[in-house]
Amino acid sequence: MAPRGALFQHLADLEQAASRERQLARQRLRQKRSGEILTTYMAFPLNAAKERMAEGMAIGDAVQLVHVTTNQYDANAIEVRWRDQWIGFIPRYLAALLVAEVPELATGVEAVITELATTTERDAFRLQLSIPIEQASEAVRKLAINADFSWDFDRDRGDDKLRLVLRCSEKSLRDLCEVLKPVATISKSGYSYYPLEDGRSFPWYVSLTGLDDGPLPQESLIEAQIRQAFAVASESTLQAERERNFEQQSTRLAEISERLQESRLTEQKLQREVSKTRQELDRRRSNSIRRREEIEQQVDAAERERQELQEELSLASQLLDLADKAQATALLEKEELEATYAPLENEVLYLRSLVSQRQAWGSASSERAALLPDNQADALLQRLVQDLRDGAARQTPRQILELVDRLVPGSLVLLPSALKSADEASGFEHCEKLFDQVWKLATDYRQLRMEGGPDKLAAQVFGTTAWAAKESTTTANNAAGKAERTFDYKGEPLLMLQHLKIGVKDSANRTLRLHFEWDGDDGVVVIGHCGRHLYVEGH
Repeated sequence: MAPRGALFQHLADLEQAASRERQLARQRLRQKRSGEILTTYMAFPLNAAKERMAEGMAIGDAVQLVHVTTNQYDANAIEVRWRDQWIGFIPRYLAALLVAEVPELATGVEAVITELATTTERDAFRLQLSIPIEQASEAVRKLAINADFSWDFDRDRGDDKLRLVLRCSEKSLRDLCEVLKPVATISKSGYSYYPLEDGRSFPWYVSLTGLDDGPLPQESLIEAQIRQAFAVASESTLQAERERNFEQQSTRLAEISERLQESRLTEQKLQREVSKTRQELDRRRSNSIRRREEIEQQVDAAERERQELQEELSLASQLLDLADKAQATALLEKEELEATYAPLENEVLYLRSLVSQRQAWGSASSERAALLPDNQADALLQRLVQDLRDGAARQTPRQILELVDRLVPGSLVLLPSALKSADEASGFEHCEKLFDQVWKLATDYRQLRMEGGPDKLAAQVFGTTAWAAKESTTTANNAAGKAERTFDYKGEPLLMLQHLKIGVKDSANRTLRLHFEWDGDDGVVVIGHCGRHLYVEGH
């Protein structure tokens, strides 16, 4: 139902006076600016119109269009402000075009209100804006939003009705409805914000049905009526004509291309003949140059061969001198090692006898133990151990294991895996530290376990930095980690998580791990690995 009251009457008066005011506003715009004038609409509910009228909104008022980059719904949103008040947004399709083509929107573009009226169905309040663009781009001109009259069929609305979309003035829309009444029933018409997919804007629509519930009128009949009244064909017809023109031009272009191709083939044939002649000349010239180069290369090769023979003779002489020097150096090193080894061997023999005596004395009575010269023996033992530790720097990990095993027989069990891993770590640089740890394993640690001490007291022997009672939970539960730490002992698999540590760097020459386990039944320390850091997941 149409609204009643003073507001409706006021809007009706505005609609009657709109034509004259619009003409004056457009005339002022033409005098002020040149270029393109884009026209668009904003729609409000009727109850919002009363507030706008009370505030004094009128045809000819200026409004500001400002691009709002912070809008969370549309990065191209353009606000419409009247008297510094926000009153809405322009349609999205037009906003996208303006943001791309009109850089002045960043600081604001002025537009003019050129129409205030209700819609045709009296269900909303409509505001028409005219936007002058001083420097209109090709895209703005191609859009041609302010064209006098253009239309097309909308074939996406079903088969039960025929829908037209138009770009024209409201008066032209009403005239069109009058023209179509003799051939069709107008079920609905009005303003629609409807853009086609190619970006063209058709703000008006007209829905048609058959006369007296009869069949829909033929599109050709509707187009004939509109062309007779407005002398304008539909966009579809114009597009079809353009396509036909394009086909004709394409045919002509194909003919020209064919003749051009024939000309190019002739040109290519001539170029091939010229190329063959040039190739023959180049071939003869190249043969002459190649023969000359071959002679020069033979001369150069003979000279290089002479120089190489001379260099080989000189190198052989140098190698012979180096071999003589290396042999002399090796002999000196052998003599030094023999001189160093002899006293060490004597000290080892003495130390073994001393250890045997201390073990025998340790089980004797207190009266016999009183006869042992403890201070002298301990001092001598410490001195010998220190000498062995100093000499260990020149040994390999395997030599360290075998040396301690000979010094303290029956205290260690060296599994084949331990000797193999020690051989692989032959370049380890801190063997003096390794000797200290293996010596403590065979003496202090073994004595502690023989006396019934718990395994955790190993921290007192080696220190918490060098000794680890177990691996991390991740490594202990990892299949690859467990496999590398399990060794064959007495025909059974033995998992060795307890280990000693030297170094933390990712270097085989500076980092070493020694995995071991205590066999209480035999009273020995079983060593399963002495070499590289074993597998750790992610390392």
